[in-house]
Amino acid sequence: MYTFQTGIPLIDEVAGGLPQGSNLLILGPPLTELARIGYLLACPRPGDYTLLVTTDDDYLEALTTFRSLGAERAAIGLIDTVTRISNPNIAEADKLKFTASPTDLTSLGIKFGKMVEAIFAGQFPDYDEGLFPPPVRVMLNSISTLLMYRKLEETYQFLHMLTTRVKKMEGLGLYTLTSTSFDERTISVITQLMTHTLEVKREDDTMSMRIVGRGIRQSAWIQYRYQDEAITFPGGD
Repeated sequence: MYTFQTGIPLIDEVAGGLPQGSNLLILGPPLTELARIGYLLACPRPGDYTLLVTTDDDYLEALTTFRSLGAERAAIGLIDTVTRISNPNIAEADKLKFTASPTDLTSLGIKFGKMVEAIFAGQFPDYDEGLFPPPVRVMLNSISTLLMYRKLEETYQFLHMLTTRVKKMEGLGLYTLTSTSFDERTISVITQLMTHTLEVKREDDTMSMRIVGRGIRQSAWIQYRYQDEAITFPGGD
């Protein structure tokens, strides 16, 4: 079985990576770099593909972040829900799709499905590994934005579709959610769709994370830093 490596020692060394079909919620307060953690986990490794659904960054910002992590552009598909709000006539490309806004969940779901089909049809780079199903990392940044525009029930239905699709294609789903913006019921409902949660916290100037979920013992909190646009772990972990 293929195991997704993430670049986070807490996951790769302690938990052994994330198995196919996993859906991971990245949950924490503001000022903990949730999105940057998500990009780190979503960055395609050799032989991987990545599909990013972005409701916060535009596609240029997203590609710049992936490029800083050493990602290969040809292995990345993007669905941008931001750019057409200000530039409605921007043209699409094979690996770049747009929706009118983050509220258009129907169009978002359709374009996501077509992007997945393109990968399975061999329209993305064909790597020598020859793995099937091809390892696909799916990132949604962020659930928080969807919940600002749509009801919890509507967002839940969309996420249920997305997480189910990730499980069936044996991929890895990554989703960011700001914990302080929503009540406990909302967070509980979203968490039910996930196999794992990467909990993030900030105390004064110290940021920490731990992972909980199926098949993994709850880990201890480990510290991390965000400096020069990079996530690092003290002590070289």
